[in-house]
Amino acid sequence: MIPCIVLLIYFQETYIPLHCLVFQMYFDKIAELTMSRSDTSLFKEVLVSLAKDSGLHPLVPYFSYFIADQVLQ
Repeated sequence: MIPCIVLLIYFQETYIPLHCLVFQMYFDKIAELTMSRSDTSLFKEVLVSLAKDSGLHPLVPYFSYFIADQVLQ
């Protein structure tokens, strides 16, 4: 295993690893664009990013839950 230095951000009275905060912001933006049924170039770029960026694998369970929740509504 490769040693890793984690940068922690103090947010809402707790410490959060920076990568978690970035993932949360990314997920929130995609959810927002999806729910607004956006047809902007930004949304199209996000879809390409989701399809090609292997670094987003930690978000797969959250996107799965989001999609299932939206289908059931």
